[in-house]
Amino acid sequence: MAGYMRSLGRAATLVQSASAARAAAVVLRAESSPVVQSVRGAHVTAFPKATLSRGAMTVAATAPSQLRTATQMALAQARRCMSTASETTKELSWLAKLSAKSAAYPTVTGVVVTLVRTAPCDIFGQTYLEGRELSWEGIDWRRFMGFMIFGGLYVGVFQTYLYRYVINAANLTMLTGLTSKAPIVFANAMVDTFIHSPFMYLPLFWLTMRAVNNTTPPETWIPATYAKWKANVFEVSMASATLWLPAQILNFYFMPQHLMVPFINLVGVFWVVYLSLKEGMTKDEAPKEEEMLAKAE
Repeated sequence: MAGYMRSLGRAATLVQSASAARAAAVVLRAESSPVVQSVRGAHVTAFPKATLSRGAMTVAATAPSQLRTATQMALAQARRCMSTASETTKELSWLAKLSAKSAAYPTVTGVVVTLVRTAPCDIFGQTYLEGRELSWEGIDWRRFMGFMIFGGLYVGVFQTYLYRYVINAANLTMLTGLTSKAPIVFANAMVDTFIHSPFMYLPLFWLTMRAVNNTTPPETWIPATYAKWKANVFEVSMASATLWLPAQILNFYFMPQHLMVPFINLVGVFWVVYLSLKEGMTKDEAPKEEEMLAKAE
């Protein structure tokens, strides 16, 4: 009985530290006690709620009054802890499921999030900021489709693989020997902002928009895109750096790989509105560009 009393003392201490399962384990492991043998006879080997309740009721029925009180306190604490854990699990289960799904299907997640983000941003830019009428005739649907196609294919698909296989910590460490997280994150953000964005993202975006508009022969698309890139790349890149350099530092530092594209879509709400307005302002320049190209030929 002395060993059993010592075990209950340890159990009470563990209960006070909110370790109900460990407290029950200490009670059940008490040596040379017929009480514990009767509980073990009830096959209490793990601690699911029903088994723990049966074991604790066995202890309460056979132990002296002081021990019954301590056991009942342990059981009450265990029930409270289990109830709280169950409620917390239910509340967080949808987040856990969503995160698991996005990790299992990062490309699909990137495409869906990008399309859901892009559509309202362009419509908002065209209607509320440019003053277009929200109707079938008022919206520039070619421009809208250009944003959707580029967003789905480039941002959703290509950038998912870009951040997984190209702009990542492992490649930068291999190339530069950097091992500390902060310099690696900053270097990756610089590469993304000042190399990837002006020399890949912007030219392909403008080429996509010109192809979707389909107002000029295909052989003029690349020369016209290059002319537009030369005229606008510095201004747009500076605007891009203001938003994306700090955003990508946060992205590379805190986000797991499968959440990087969803994160840039969250920040990209402002970026798509800016590009939409920029496209609206430069669309009137297209006839002038075409005329210049025709003269050059």
